[in-house]
Amino acid sequence: MSFAVNNGAVKTVVVSSCEPDAGKSTTCANLAITMSKMNARVLIVDADLRKPIQHKYFRIDNSKGLSGVLAGHYPVSECIYEVANNLYVMPSGVIPPNPSELLASANMDRLIREISSVYDYVFFDAPPAGVVTDAVILTPKTDGMLFIVRQNQTEYPEIRKIFDDVGHTEGKVIGMIITDVSNYNSFGTVKYKAYDYKYTESTERTMSRPEKKKTPQNPA
Repeated sequence: MSFAVNNGAVKTVVVSSCEPDAGKSTTCANLAITMSKMNARVLIVDADLRKPIQHKYFRIDNSKGLSGVLAGHYPVSECIYEVANNLYVMPSGVIPPNPSELLASANMDRLIREISSVYDYVFFDAPPAGVVTDAVILTPKTDGMLFIVRQNQTEYPEIRKIFDDVGHTEGKVIGMIITDVSNYNSFGTVKYKAYDYKYTESTERTMSRPEKKKTPQNPA
């Protein structure tokens, strides 16, 4: 990642995968933590508006976040939490009924311009690109996608399809990380199950469970 961003050309990165359980959210969080320890000011945006997880990793409130900013309900300053030195998180917020439309909106464009002027690096934790189109929609608005694949789970045809989809939107793939590597002789032989990316009340109740709240930080 350092080689990819060391010339300053890459600041905003979408992190996605073909399928669930490839390790994209964990990788996104760990990359952001690592970059923040290199004296860079780093923001994680949980752009998975269907099954968010970053607020659970960092134990922050999820009632205000990306969905509320894009819908015009909250200012950006109320939805960013400082979780460590140089490390900030914007959670997903309440799960909306129209995540793809929100990510494709002009408000998303404005948000990216605003936060990229404040933070050295912004990592967007997006849904699996092989399940829903959100990550492919978001990638052209950023400097590119970092693609996560899992050994013995992700299949070559699916990788090629996502790369083609990103290319058709004039987005680009910065690189690929292989997770759960046990050996170097086999890869991509196991089928995966699509995971349920549907809006349900039960999901929202789960995501809205009270958690430890931290003081919002003004990005300016």
